[in-house]
Amino acid sequence: MSSAQGHGSSRAWTLSSLWAPLADVDSGDEILAWPPDVFALCDRALEASAAHLAIGWWQWLDGAGSALPGEILRWWKVVGAAGRVGIEELASGGEWDIIEALLSLHAVADEACAGLGSATTAAPGSGCGFRAQARELLAETGSLSRAAPGVLRVLPRCRVSAGGISIRSLSRHVFVSGPQVDVDWHRTPSLPTEVRPPEAHANGVLLPWPLRQGK
Repeated sequence: MSSAQGHGSSRAWTLSSLWAPLADVDSGDEILAWPPDVFALCDRALEASAAHLAIGWWQWLDGAGSALPGEILRWWKVVGAAGRVGIEELASGGEWDIIEALLSLHAVADEACAGLGSATTAAPGSGCGFRAQARELLAETGSLSRAAPGVLRVLPRCRVSAGGISIRSLSRHVFVSGPQVDVDWHRTPSLPTEVRPPEAHANGVLLPWPLRQGK
């Protein structure tokens, strides 16, 4: 299940309500003595907030009368104004507002890409038009990005990398690949949400083994 689907009504959520199911986890300073618990609390909060913004982004893409979420626009303005900032400055951590905006946009854009590889990874509703166009682009060009495939490709994530923490491990639904390998993505027809797939039956024949009895 995508996090956008799991937290579709996240407007009423608070950090306390998100963490309530983790009743045995102490959110005081004592939690710092157990890193997995810190990870769990932070993961729940970041997942829900990114999903919430992704839903707002889908609604704006659908032209449903909703405005683009202000956080996304604010982060993009920070990134857009940083064109002359050197990569070494980012690597040193001296431009934290830009790094924060990049990481935030990266996370929300990844959530907004839920369902682009498989329709089952996103809930029906907001963003259907965008997802349909993106799948058409993927089938036509081998990339979800509108950038030339000879430069880079954005592809649906089919498996999680086992190579440890990397830039790819920061995303859940899509990742960026170089142009070295051509990609052919074949579409499969999807049924409307109210239609159940037909049941498939097969007949089998059971034979005793071995087929011949020994003398």
